[in-house]
Amino acid sequence: MKKNEKRGMIISSIMVIMGVIGLIYVHFIKDYVDTIGMKSLGATYLVAGVALIIYFVRLSKNKEKSEEQEILYDDERLNANKEKSCAITYKIIIWLSLLADYIVTFFLIQFQYLAHYLNIFTMLMIIIYVVVHYFVSKTN
Repeated sequence: MKKNEKRGMIISSIMVIMGVIGLIYVHFIKDYVDTIGMKSLGATYLVAGVALIIYFVRLSKNKEKSEEQEILYDDERLNANKEKSCAITYKIIIWLSLLADYIVTFFLIQFQYLAHYLNIFTMLMIIIYVVVHYFVSKTN
């Protein structure tokens, strides 16, 4: 099994574990949470994790397909496109959260309790962005 396949199996296994924990959590704490939303979230993680495990097991048995995936994984152009799209998406999310934070803080007075959580979320995203940007700039 190749490095990418091992990493995929580990991530898939973590997803399955998260799904099972989520479903068990909802079963025991059903009075305090939105059970439909939590059950669907747990089931989604469980099903996606199992599907990915099946995919990686089948991939590890098919050598041709495994080599194709390895080539695609190492392709610099695809990796550059992926990194650029992730960066743009993250910037869009930061700007949308800043806009939502501004609207909630100044215009939607009845939702002031949400503004605090939105402020913390936005602050954490910006801090993560700055720290990651610092380390990426330092390594290049």
